[in-house]
Amino acid sequence: MRFAELVMRHRLLATLLILGATTYLFLNFMDVHVLTSFDELLPQKHPYIDLHKEVRDKFGGANIVTISLEVKQGDIFNTKTLQKIKYLTDQLDLIPGINHYQLESIAHPKVRSLVITPDGTLNSYPVMPDIMPKTKEELAQFKRDCFINDNVRGRLVSYDGKAALVSAAFYEQRLNYSIVFERLQKMRKELEDNNTTLYISGSPMLYGWIYYHYGHTTQLYRGASIIVAISITLLVLFGLLIFYFRRLVGVLVPFVGAGISCIWGVGFAGIAGYNFDPLILIVHLLVTARCISHSVQMTERFLEEYEDTGDKKYSATKAMGDLFVPGMISVVTDAMGIFVVSVSSIPMMHRLAFFNTFWGMSIIFSVLMLTPILISYLPAPHQRQRYVVGPVHWYLEQMAKLSTGKTRRWGILGAAILLFALVFPTSYYITYGDTKPGSPLLWPEHDYNVSARAINSKFAGANHLYVIFSGDKENIIKEPEALKVMERMGEYLVEDPQAGGEFSIATLMKSINKMYHYEDPMWSTIPDSLEDVGGLMFMYEAGSPVPRVLSSYIDYKGKEANLAVYYKDTTGATITSALEKTKEFIAENPQKDFKYKLAGGLIGVLAATNEDIEWSDHWNNILVFSMVFFCVFVSYFSAIASCLIVAPLGLATLIALAYMAWQNIGMNVNTLPVAAIGVGVGVDYAVYIVDRMKKEYRTLGGDMDAAIRKAISTTGMAVTFTAVCLVAGILFWYPLSSIRFMAEMALLLAIVLTANGVFAVTLVPALFSIIKPRFALGEKDPAMARKRRIQRIILTIIIVIAGMGAISLYALSTGHRNIDTYFFSVLGGLGIAMMVHGIVVQLVE
Repeated sequence: MRFAELVMRHRLLATLLILGATTYLFLNFMDVHVLTSFDELLPQKHPYIDLHKEVRDKFGGANIVTISLEVKQGDIFNTKTLQKIKYLTDQLDLIPGINHYQLESIAHPKVRSLVITPDGTLNSYPVMPDIMPKTKEELAQFKRDCFINDNVRGRLVSYDGKAALVSAAFYEQRLNYSIVFERLQKMRKELEDNNTTLYISGSPMLYGWIYYHYGHTTQLYRGASIIVAISITLLVLFGLLIFYFRRLVGVLVPFVGAGISCIWGVGFAGIAGYNFDPLILIVHLLVTARCISHSVQMTERFLEEYEDTGDKKYSATKAMGDLFVPGMISVVTDAMGIFVVSVSSIPMMHRLAFFNTFWGMSIIFSVLMLTPILISYLPAPHQRQRYVVGPVHWYLEQMAKLSTGKTRRWGILGAAILLFALVFPTSYYITYGDTKPGSPLLWPEHDYNVSARAINSKFAGANHLYVIFSGDKENIIKEPEALKVMERMGEYLVEDPQAGGEFSIATLMKSINKMYHYEDPMWSTIPDSLEDVGGLMFMYEAGSPVPRVLSSYIDYKGKEANLAVYYKDTTGATITSALEKTKEFIAENPQKDFKYKLAGGLIGVLAATNEDIEWSDHWNNILVFSMVFFCVFVSYFSAIASCLIVAPLGLATLIALAYMAWQNIGMNVNTLPVAAIGVGVGVDYAVYIVDRMKKEYRTLGGDMDAAIRKAISTTGMAVTFTAVCLVAGILFWYPLSSIRFMAEMALLLAIVLTANGVFAVTLVPALFSIIKPRFALGEKDPAMARKRRIQRIILTIIIVIAGMGAISLYALSTGHRNIDTYFFSVLGGLGIAMMVHGIVVQLVE
């Protein structure tokens, strides 16, 4: 209360300081753009990513566009369709950022056919001749050339001849998803007709669709743009505030606080040079919604006090004094819940964590301090009696009776235990990575997923795993023994049902050797000597006008070569199986002259990401729940009270994980931060209820049940309303959003918020009614109170240091590559934040 009185005495100065900071940050507001950098989505400390960066420009990366041009009637071997394939190939080669050496198509001169001349010379020529085949004989010969070519059949032309594949890799540093998407869509519009369909997949196309759906609404059901969805969210919140408060102060003040907090968060991002990843916008929206939630709590408490006293300034001061501590606990747990996401080695997670932490912490100034100040300046309400929503009041009365009834409170506990028994086993089935073929970011019926299914049904697969064979000596990979190991490995890996095929320099050498021997299948083998291998490679390259024609398979010194295996999908199960089989082969086939390097391509990148996400999720849970426990403990200095608050939070988290497992939603780079913030946000409701119980416990002379009923009937009103606001504001995203990830995360957050909102007025009060902790007893003597504060400050420092020390020892014992200086700097930042929080709580109490 002393801090609130100090702020209100100098409210003009406080307002000017907050507005000054807001003005400065607003100047940087427009420097932030919606932008995705592929490199920032990768775990930088993983060895697979090191390999990916090493070979992405040499053998191929993960940003590959795959296009299937398919005909409905007949096959592709007609002049009109071949001209379309040629046009598609040429136009694709003009898109900015493309790697010209990693473009593959039957219309590209890099893709060669082989022929033996009468004098025994091996010549190569483009599969598609410079003069387009037109006659029946020319088209038949072209078709034959495609189907006898191992590099074409099944890879670039479907086995039934009805589809041609064109693939292109892009330089990640020069990739602009929007431009690539626009060019591809333009080509699709130009080439499609009644008999021709283009199917386009790959990461550049996927993120192009994400950008597209931010501003374009295609249909009402699962087709609304994100801008439309956000607009509806704000309108729903605005309407609910009008319905609930029916006063200017209840509508204007929450939106002003949220707006200022938004300026602070986005302005900080502009200063730091951060951009918004489009898929994480729901996290920013949730932080903004939390601003409104905290402001509603403050406004509701003001109206409650004003109804009793009729003194506007005193009521605003009292509201700040009563809610600053629980509000600060909630804000800190919200912000630190996001901050712990930064333990990941993924740069995007770092940026997300840092600027959303600042955004979340800004609520202390934009809401906890500014809201009462604004209320004190605004005209006093004309009517002292506040409006009470009848159904909500009745609901809270019933919850108060249930929570404190001698029998019914045990019923609540029993129901919670039963719910725990149901969700705990299910939560273990959470999958790390994608759980469905195609992209889980978009709906199954979306054009992108339809395209992915069509491509994988016709061809070997659009998802690559690269295994690099690497030696120290020149031409070591040209040795027959090395090529034979590569051949055996490819054959072994394609035994996986999800693997559609493989290709390598070993495969190409077998094809060249067969063609050199007049297409005799008996000669589809790897030559027995290095000289023969070198001779065939020389003839193949010498006959090609395209430089570096073998660059996708082997480097020019013969030290490294790439084995590419094609998979039908990128689900967690497929990736795990692919890497397990690869490691099994390596373990059974050790080599002295060369080594195997894992793992490149999209499969390797996603494998690294999935491993990092699993590790990050483990540590997020440890740090978030430790942080919540410490923050509550150093605020109330009651281990029992802290456990009673954290336990329902853990149950709500298990419900969320069980729902993800039940709905087959994977934990990935997009869902992890949403799950983490859900934990931090969930504790808010319980903290506000418990803090009110604490104050009423003192007022009512130590009657815990009476304090519980009072807390539920008063603070429970704002808790329930804010939960309804947040759920109602995002729930409709599920049927409307064109981005499936956004819809599923909105539903997940709605479940978490509903669970925590219900637990706050049922399970938490029931636990306090049963156990009756004595944390709420205060010290009446001022001298003793000061002494107690000093003791608690010292104890706070000791507890945080001991807790962080214990976590550090456990981290070191794991020996994981991510436990490094950066990890301990994050841990140190978390410890300092909790220490400062504990000290401030004691000073302002």
